[in-house]
Amino acid sequence: MNPPRVLVVGGKAKNLEAARRAGCDVVHVQHVAAFTPRHAQACDQALLVDYTDLRVTLPLVETLHRLAPLAYAVSFTEAGLVPAGALRDALGLPGPSAAVSGLLRDKAAMRRALTGHPVLDHPAAVATTDADVLGFARGRFPVVLKPIDGAGSRSIQRVERAGQVGPAVAAMHAAGYPTFLAERFAAGPEYSVEAMSHRGEHQILAITEKFVGPGHVEVGHVVPGRLSEAAATAVREVVACFLDAVGVGDGLSHTEVIVTPVGPVVVESHDRVGGDRISELVSLATGVHPVESLFRLAAGTAAWPLRGEPVAPACAIWFLTPEPGLVERVDGVDEARALAGVVEVSVSVAAGDPIAPVTCSADRSGWVVATGIDAAEAVERARRAAARVTFRLSAA
Repeated sequence: MNPPRVLVVGGKAKNLEAARRAGCDVVHVQHVAAFTPRHAQACDQALLVDYTDLRVTLPLVETLHRLAPLAYAVSFTEAGLVPAGALRDALGLPGPSAAVSGLLRDKAAMRRALTGHPVLDHPAAVATTDADVLGFARGRFPVVLKPIDGAGSRSIQRVERAGQVGPAVAAMHAAGYPTFLAERFAAGPEYSVEAMSHRGEHQILAITEKFVGPGHVEVGHVVPGRLSEAAATAVREVVACFLDAVGVGDGLSHTEVIVTPVGPVVVESHDRVGGDRISELVSLATGVHPVESLFRLAAGTAAWPLRGEPVAPACAIWFLTPEPGLVERVDGVDEARALAGVVEVSVSVAAGDPIAPVTCSADRSGWVVATGIDAAEAVERARRAAARVTFRLSAA
């Protein structure tokens, strides 16, 4: 029997490698400039096209499908989610439709779709001007301004009072967002939820606790997140309710939640695995690798619900966020790697590179991953190792 053929739209080579480990033949659709030798080694066929242009991509994929049928089509990158949904629609494959993928990308559309829902409704409005924000707030602050289709913690403004509305709106416009979303601020600790859906059933793989720095940029994560069993149950129930409400019945999802005093509030969701190496944290702390498990389900070789053997009870990541400047030298990497529990140390800058102020996830300069006997120990180990990595800087 031939291995199942899966189509992967865009993204990193590690996802193709996960499909290969799951026993799949891999067809990869990728931009020419992003296709690397590692991608080539990890796929059986490649279509090097602009996959966001369905006028080109769809006929090519349909031809491949007629010649050798595809069992699954998926994307793990933001720009590929809607195209992958459109390809699934055209080929009759399982997974979120293009409409569902588009709804999750468009935060305003998502809020409109949930208006009036007894559990999931949350006040929000599309805005372009100071008056729009003031009219939405009606004197009730704080509110949050954010891009309608943004990702990576980019250009999020928290407005505490009416006098801050003008500068916050100006900042959104300056960042290239003439129209944006205003939402009622939800107060409480933040978590993200990794889920796998299969034939309409939802399995919560992990609840990840996040640590947020200035500008709402995430500086760390730990699996499992620390919250009471009652709160964890409420989070699981709200996320399953949300996935049903928006129409996600198959595939991976990453849903961000704030646990307020009156219950969890869904902030946003994506029909893909979370970024920031969260899938690696989940794999280490639960024994279930989200991406590889998705392909094993597609291949029919994974039992449902998913089960695994954890490497450690808890796993954390802490990001490197040095002060701005020009890198002269990076020290302490080997010392950090030698510390107890450290799994990975990665530095993304080198001598001569500029370091910008951290205003979004892409501005961070690396990370440390560590395990522990519980979440507290994993976080402490990751932070201690991150502190060993030092950056000698000069004025940029």
